[in-house]
Amino acid sequence: MKWDDKNIAVWLDNFEDLIYPVSVYQELVIEGKDFNEKFSIMGAWKTGSLRVSVYGNAYIDQSGNHYEFTNRWKLDAPVGYDTWQYITNNQEFIRAQVPDQFTNENPTIVEELCNKSGFEFIWTMFVMHCFYPKVYPLYDQHVYRAYCSIMTDGEKVPRIAPNKWSEYSKYRDFFIEKLTITGANYWELDRALWAFGKSIKLKKNQSKRKLIGKPIETMNPISLQKTDNQHSGWYEDFTLGGKAKEFCWRLDSTRSLSIHRVFEGNNPNDKKITFEELTAIQDYVQKNGWTDLANSVTKLKDKTEKDGLGKFLYEELDWDTIDAQLASHLSAIFVSAGVWISNNKKRNIQVKVQINKWYETLEAFYLKNYEQ
Repeated sequence: MKWDDKNIAVWLDNFEDLIYPVSVYQELVIEGKDFNEKFSIMGAWKTGSLRVSVYGNAYIDQSGNHYEFTNRWKLDAPVGYDTWQYITNNQEFIRAQVPDQFTNENPTIVEELCNKSGFEFIWTMFVMHCFYPKVYPLYDQHVYRAYCSIMTDGEKVPRIAPNKWSEYSKYRDFFIEKLTITGANYWELDRALWAFGKSIKLKKNQSKRKLIGKPIETMNPISLQKTDNQHSGWYEDFTLGGKAKEFCWRLDSTRSLSIHRVFEGNNPNDKKITFEELTAIQDYVQKNGWTDLANSVTKLKDKTEKDGLGKFLYEELDWDTIDAQLASHLSAIFVSAGVWISNNKKRNIQVKVQINKWYETLEAFYLKNYEQ
């Protein structure tokens, strides 16, 4: 899908808020909330080291959602931890060195922060953005890739963003122009360009993935691959058994799991499964031991289906017969993540819980395979 200035909503909807929680950015950057540990939180946010957690105490947003630092947020990890801490402890000193109006000359503070060990130009520009978000747009490889693709009609798709003030200045000119054309808020355009640029990267990488494009029967049914579609953060997976079917899935910041299927006639179907439903599903399989898929449409309708996951979805969660088919897809996802195990049969497939901390394991698997 190409970029359309008149319809940025399609990309805005695909911003990855599991990796970059929107409410944290909204409060600390857009609204400018006064918070002593602001740059510790935003540094973790920028480097994918902050996540929603029921008992997290790193930050609590206005809606009562708790956040915690991941294990990646530490001194010996490549996240610029010590510099983010330095910025946090010297916020006002650094703010005084950040120009509140854009200049074509590279500000001294940019050079100073970039010269700190392990700290990147992109992170430096994020610091500038956090102080003056309307003056300094977000800048990384994804938005820069979007910019180049739009300006060259897809001919130029760079892998990384240049660490040069002159290139950032050109990108900023493009961004300001797009704000005028689209009439969007700066944070909306930021997210839309990020998602568009991320999708270009996914498509470009697909040509290197040997499994994509091969007949389904030659694929590993539970191998996880990035999907070749316009939605960033979606993954292509395959149901278990001899007749593996393709589908896509992803997690979001509400801890919901979305599954995307395409039926005959190229008809798409999407199902968002809430955390509460996922918990009920996990509890059912945990209690049941080896569990059949039991998701025959005909047998569910005439109430002759044996006990199993599909029947549970249909009768206990009140899903319709089409959604109850997702017993196959959920089993593939949970087996891929290592939460469940299967009996490895092509027919009469059964699954069983092997890990109790199911969501943490599922999320870790998703994030591990998420290409930053």
